[in-house]
Amino acid sequence: MRAHEPLILFAEDDRNIRETTSDLLAMSGLRVESVATGWEARRFLARRPVDLLITDLIRSEEHTSE
Repeated sequence: MRAHEPLILFAEDDRNIRETTSDLLAMSGLRVESVATGWEARRFLARRPVDLLITDLIRSEEHTSE
């Protein structure tokens, strides 16, 4: 095991895309966590840092300038 294995957070509201992409990333040997909403992503990030965040460009629940 490496000293620091990068962690990817994948935020995607479409369940099929979220599960398939997370599985593919994990099968490639990457550490990945997935969430379904922007709120869940913010909550996750408040507790734990990630090395890479992958998300939708526009979230349906979040039409703000955040």
